[in-house]
Amino acid sequence: MVRSGSLLVLVAVATALLCAAPGDALALRTQQRPGWMVGIGWGMGRGVYTTPAGLRQEYSEGGIPLIRVGRMLGSKAMIALNYSGWLMEFDSEGPEGEGGLGAFASDTEDSTIIKSRRSQQQVALSFYWFPGNPQGASGGVYLRAGGGMGWSGTNLVPIVSGEPQGSGDRIDEWGWGLSAEGGYEFWISGGASLGGGVFYNYMSIRDKSVDDGWFAGAALNLNIYF
Repeated sequence: MVRSGSLLVLVAVATALLCAAPGDALALRTQQRPGWMVGIGWGMGRGVYTTPAGLRQEYSEGGIPLIRVGRMLGSKAMIALNYSGWLMEFDSEGPEGEGGLGAFASDTEDSTIIKSRRSQQQVALSFYWFPGNPQGASGGVYLRAGGGMGWSGTNLVPIVSGEPQGSGDRIDEWGWGLSAEGGYEFWISGGASLGGGVFYNYMSIRDKSVDDGWFAGAALNLNIYF
């Protein structure tokens, strides 16, 4: 009986939402985008590295911060500077750890607990395209492509019982990157929007521990227009 009652409630809620959808669509705020935009976002996603030796290192559920500053070019396009990063921290045993992190190890039999942090970051000059009608529901759709500077970071901190935790060893390696994104934003006022998007960032490093890498995921964004 409890399950049947819960099912009826879910059906009733779904029916009410479907009935309300046309009214909500009519009430959707639409407008042209003002001249400047500053936005922040946060999401989750997957990061992948390839070493110069061809070893593939994969990580899931990393955090992804986003920052963007843009200038509209008419009503359909925007030029912007985008920062996007992917980072993940975990504990592992031995110098290889998760994903084969052996860049700092000299003893392959060592079983010291290692606190590992891996990151990929990119600053890209980007072009946004808004294909929809600014005065209609399709005006919230956006597409982005960009390219610029990218870098990879690896920080390993050995943790030994009874000894203070140090800052560990860090390697930063630099290269270039490309990125693509698509999503939708809803106006919540005349100067602010909330939205969601999916993205893919590729980086070419060609250094001693990372050959290339990429991270992809989804994020929620808050954008301020003025």
